[in-house]
Amino acid sequence: MRVGEFTVISPRNAMKDIFMESICGHITHIDDRISFSSLDINKNLAIHFYGIKIDFKDNNISWDLLTPKILGHIFLFNWEDEGTLKTIEKMLDHLAGISTTPIMVIANVNGNNDLPMPEKFVEPNGFALEPTVRFTYCQLSDSKCTKRAVSGIVNILLERLP
Repeated sequence: MRVGEFTVISPRNAMKDIFMESICGHITHIDDRISFSSLDINKNLAIHFYGIKIDFKDNNISWDLLTPKILGHIFLFNWEDEGTLKTIEKMLDHLAGISTTPIMVIANVNGNNDLPMPEKFVEPNGFALEPTVRFTYCQLSDSKCTKRAVSGIVNILLERLP
């Protein structure tokens, strides 16, 4: 069986767990920062998700060893909480510097169509996306939405094929 591996990175455990559970229906907690989930696509293909909580105080994850085997990184933040955006931005910058792996940034929304724009998006030196990064909105508990977001990062991979 072939396995594709993705990281799901967020500043809060609940966000990554809700996202992975909405896709796979189950998760396994490895420790207080890392969780795992898998989705069998068919008898020959599976996708593994490694949920990682960003914690800069105790960062013992060897990103330089992990990233070569990962097909893509999925970053989650709450649209209405600029603090979660600032937290993922630091990690986005770090990974963009050590890897060309595709990244999907997902803003978690709660179904409200009239959401304020975070200041970070409009200030002069605001949020900058690299060419390997895509951005989308998603309600993390909605399995159709989360699966669409995962297909978005798979599409980035397919666009790279010769």
